[in-house]
Amino acid sequence: MMRLVGRIVTMLLLLLFSGVCVAQQGEVVLRLQGGDNAAFGGFGVAQLQGSYSLERHFKACAGVGYNTIGRTAVEARPAYFHNLNFGSLRAELMLHYVRQGAVNNGALGVGVGFECPYVWATIGYYHRQMWAEGSQVAEPFNIYYELGINCLPKLERWDLRVVFSNSRLLELERHYQPSLYVDGWWYATTHIGVMVGIGYKPAGMFNITTDYYQLNGQVGLCYRW
Repeated sequence: MMRLVGRIVTMLLLLLFSGVCVAQQGEVVLRLQGGDNAAFGGFGVAQLQGSYSLERHFKACAGVGYNTIGRTAVEARPAYFHNLNFGSLRAELMLHYVRQGAVNNGALGVGVGFECPYVWATIGYYHRQMWAEGSQVAEPFNIYYELGINCLPKLERWDLRVVFSNSRLLELERHYQPSLYVDGWWYATTHIGVMVGIGYKPAGMFNITTDYYQLNGQVGLCYRW
């Protein structure tokens, strides 16, 4: 099953990055991240993410990422939107794959969400399968979620977002391992933007289960059309 998931993710990535010429709206983002984790020390991350929208009702997001601890991640999320007067409802499919050393980790999930100019929220279910050297472990029921606040919805060139989530693109965690991010964007033109951000992720719910934590800083470059 997880081989099939991996193939579907790869196909969606190819469609995303090769289909931008027919997209009505889209963007490509390069993110660089660095920080310190109390469990294994310093780390660095490079991510390439992209998205495009078609006909106002369909949107696909996908990305690839590499962590200096030896972790490679691939993810794709196609979604269907139903527009309302005050926002939009969303149904999405999540396909997630991570390899770290000899351990493979795949997840297939479905979720629903709501978006408006000021806030967005997502909640969903996913099935996780882990395997290495002939051994397999399944986690048949997991919850993913995200709550975001857009602090500057009426400004064209500035954007400030606060995100509480266990499922940012390429960063799927268990429900008791949420992350808190603050991202600031400045768009020099209608097409090019830069980002700086900070993030915090405890290894247990609100750092109660364990004292391990992760602090990181991010910079990014975006091109949109």
